[in-house]
Amino acid sequence: MIVGGGPAGIATAAGLVRRGLDPVVLEKGKTIATAWRHHYDRLHLHTNKQISGLPGRPMPRHYPKYPSRDQVYSYLEGYARDEGVRIRLETEVAHCRREGDLWILTTTEGAVYGAKHVVIATGLSHVPVIPKYPKQEIYEGEILHSAEYRNGAAYATKHVLVVGFGNSAGEVALDLLDHGAHPHISVRSPSVVVPRDIAGVPILRLARWMSVFPPRFADWLSKPLLLATVGDVSIAGIPKAGWGPLAQIRKTGKIPMLDIGTMAALRSGSIKAQPGIERFTETGVIFSSGTSEPFDAIVFATGFETGLERILEDTSGLLDETGRPLMSGRATSRPGLYFCGFHEPPTGRLREIGLEAERIGDLIAGEVGLAVSRL
Repeated sequence: MIVGGGPAGIATAAGLVRRGLDPVVLEKGKTIATAWRHHYDRLHLHTNKQISGLPGRPMPRHYPKYPSRDQVYSYLEGYARDEGVRIRLETEVAHCRREGDLWILTTTEGAVYGAKHVVIATGLSHVPVIPKYPKQEIYEGEILHSAEYRNGAAYATKHVLVVGFGNSAGEVALDLLDHGAHPHISVRSPSVVVPRDIAGVPILRLARWMSVFPPRFADWLSKPLLLATVGDVSIAGIPKAGWGPLAQIRKTGKIPMLDIGTMAALRSGSIKAQPGIERFTETGVIFSSGTSEPFDAIVFATGFETGLERILEDTSGLLDETGRPLMSGRATSRPGLYFCGFHEPPTGRLREIGLEAERIGDLIAGEVGLAVSRL
């Protein structure tokens, strides 16, 4: 059984089908890849199409270098169909526990499944995180997470605060600007920014070359190039990190912001940088600097949790302190249990998903087989 019908679940299932097995994917949404289908409108891949195809099926040649949200969804839909992946939609797994030599999966509707092998592929972006600030309950404007944001059409002429400084925050702020809003970005922590391309070459290609070196040494080698392309982020009001992009991934598990125009807008003042939030007011927020601003809406681009502790009955030896699997794409400490798509590499998540799915396929095929039964 495979839990999750996004890229990781589909890729793992396809790999097992090619190995002569008959996996079943359980997906809580009404369609496959629900998260991709409902991302904000302007979303494009941050990894180029050449390294973003799943095993056995490159992305179409007519796609642009960085495919759009709808193109990625169309690709995933075609991939699942052409690879013969069996998917049960609107089937949300509530609990997963070990019982004898089987894994028992119980859905929110009360259905129960048993399987010798279970792959959990629900992904890093599963449960939106909205932090709580003092007096947040008195704020009279709109509060939403970036997972709920679609486009800036409804925010024209409005003052909107985007909280966070990852890729979603940068793109949402640009989208608001394009729709005539007045966006601000609240950045609490030191941040690393890298260009998406350098002279037309995807930055992730450079990351693949640099990944053969220790992170700090690789960051030292790339520092002059980043200064020449991105410049000093502190000039734009962004707290400067004391480490480079590869060290950040190793240190925090978070990808640096891939700049597609956010830094230029910050430097010009079209997007205004703000420090962290101290507390809310009825009409806006007071920042840690003591300054206050009114806002019509607040968009929290503050990331996600895996939510795995809600599914797994016993997480000891499986998850780290942040709720991420200790092993992704490899055998875990529990027989028959695998995770796919929970590693954030510097060379692209979809590429890593493909590699993990193939490893899991080999491991499961090496066992007796995938036994699935409806209890």
